[in-house]
Amino acid sequence: MVNSDKIKKILEKHKDDKEQLDFIASTEQSLTIAPAGYGKTEMLISKLNYIIESKQIKYPKRILVLTLSNVAKHTIESRLNNNQIVDIYNFHNLASRILILQGKQYLNIDYKYEYKHYNLKDKLKKKYKNDKIEKILNYHREKISEINKKFHEIKFDDKIFQYVYTVNKNKEICYEYVIYIAIILLKYYKINEIYKNLYSYIFVDECQDINLLHFILLRSIADNEYNKIFFLGDTFQSIMKFADALGEQIEDLLKKYFNITKIIELQKNYRLEGRENISNFQKNIRNYDKKLQIELDENFQIKSFNDFEDEILFINNQINKITSENKKAKIAILCPTKYSLYDKNNKLIEKIESIFTNLKINNIEYINTLLFSDNLENEIYDKIKDIKRLNYNNIIRSIENYHFYNDDIKKLIEGYRNYCLKFGIDFNTIIEVIKEKDLIKYAPYCSVNVNILNIHKAKGAEWDYVFIPFVNKGKFPVFYKCYECRLNICDEIIDTKQYKEEFYQAFYVAITRTKCGLYITATKNNASCLFYHSLKLIDI
Repeated sequence: MVNSDKIKKILEKHKDDKEQLDFIASTEQSLTIAPAGYGKTEMLISKLNYIIESKQIKYPKRILVLTLSNVAKHTIESRLNNNQIVDIYNFHNLASRILILQGKQYLNIDYKYEYKHYNLKDKLKKKYKNDKIEKILNYHREKISEINKKFHEIKFDDKIFQYVYTVNKNKEICYEYVIYIAIILLKYYKINEIYKNLYSYIFVDECQDINLLHFILLRSIADNEYNKIFFLGDTFQSIMKFADALGEQIEDLLKKYFNITKIIELQKNYRLEGRENISNFQKNIRNYDKKLQIELDENFQIKSFNDFEDEILFINNQINKITSENKKAKIAILCPTKYSLYDKNNKLIEKIESIFTNLKINNIEYINTLLFSDNLENEIYDKIKDIKRLNYNNIIRSIENYHFYNDDIKKLIEGYRNYCLKFGIDFNTIIEVIKEKDLIKYAPYCSVNVNILNIHKAKGAEWDYVFIPFVNKGKFPVFYKCYECRLNICDEIIDTKQYKEEFYQAFYVAITRTKCGLYITATKNNASCLFYHSLKLIDI
C-alpha cells in the first residue's frame, strides 16, 4: 500500500528546489549534473525512498546503486527509510558478487574477497604442516594454469570486449582483473540476462569518474528495455583522468548507449548557505567568468607572502584563531599532490613541523596517518594485490612478509574503532574502506582538528575551513601542466585551453570542500597562474 504521508514528507523536504523535485518525482531516466555541495547524495536518497514508498517496485532489492566508494555506499544505506535494503555496490564489489555467484559454475573460480585472506600464512600454519603448504601452493599454481588456458580459448570477436582481452595481457586473476572476468562471464556465458532482469532501477553515482571497464560492465547488465537508468555526476570534477576516468566523454556515451536525453542541472548550493561570497567565487571559477561580484573577508582570503615562513605562520595563526573560537571546527589543508609538501631540498615537512610548534592538534598520530595514506597503495595495498595476483613466486614472498603489513593494518583499524562506534559507522566496513583507499573520506567524522591531505583524497568530503597553500609555480599546477609556468609568465589569467585541464578542475574540487571559510595562499614573486586567476575573479 502506498504510504502517502511518507511521500508527502519526501517531496516537502525538497519543495524549494525544483530541479531536485524533478529528479525525485520523474520516471524518465536522466543525467543529473550536480556541482559540489548541491545536495546530490541527499537527493538520491530521497529518490530511492520515493520509489520504494510509492510502490513503483515491489521489492527494494530490485534497485541497484553503483558508487565509486564504500563511504558513499554506507552513507546511502544509513539514510534509507526504515532500513530499506537496496543493492549498493562499487563496481569492483559488483564484479566480485558476479564471480562469487557464477565464477565457480562457469570458470571453476572459487573467488573470495581478499580481505578474508589477509592472514593467509597463519591460516595455513594452523591447518597444515610445513610440508603440506608446498603441496597446497602447487595445487594453487595448477589451478592458475587451468584458468589461464580458459582465457586463451575464448574468442573475442566483439571490438569492445577485445579491449578487455588486450588490456589483460597476463590473463591473471587479481584484484584489478575481477572486473575483466565478470565482463567475460556476462558476455560469453550469457548470464547478463539474469542481471538485466534482476534490476528495475539502476543509479550510477559520480559517473564522470568511471572508466571504460566500468562502463562495459554497466552495459553488460543494463539495457533500456529492462531497466530505468539514472546517472549523477559532474564533469567539472573530473580529476581521476590519471586512472582512465571517462570525464567529459561520459555525456556522449550516455546518449549513444543508454539514450539519455534528459539532463537536470542542480542550481542551489546547500554546503555554503550564508556564505554567498565563497559560493559566488566557486561559480566564477566553474563558469570561467567574473559575472558574480565577490568580496574578501576574515574567513575568505587570497593572500601572498614574502616568504614561505610567513605563509606558514599565517596558516598557523588562522588555525589557532579558528580553534580558539570553535574547538569542534573541522579544518583541512589541501595540496595538489603529496609532492607539494616538499621543497627543493625536501625539507618542507620539517619546516612545517618546526613552525607549527604552537598549533594545538588533538591527534598528531592521525595527521601522520593521513600523510601515510598517500603511500597506502605502495606500502600495504600492493601487498594485498600481490597475493591476489596468483603468481607463485609473489605468493611466497608475500606470505613471508605479510605479517608486517598485517600489523600496520591492525594498528590503523584500532584507531578508528571508537570513532566509528561514536558516529554510528559500521565498523565492519572499515576493512573494505581501507581496501578501496577511501579511509580519508571518514576524516571529517573523526575527533581531529586538522587534516593534511592531497586534493584527490579529499574529493567527496567536506570541512568547516579549508586552506589551499603553496599555490606557486611548479607546485600548483606542476610545471608539466602549465607551459606559462615553465616560461615564468604565468601571471596572466588562465586561458580557455587550460580551463578544462585537470589541475584547474582539481582546484575547483579543493575550493568546494569548505562550509565556512576558505584561504588560498602563495609566496610573492613565485605565485602561479591559479593564484593570479583567483585574484582576477574577485573584486579587490
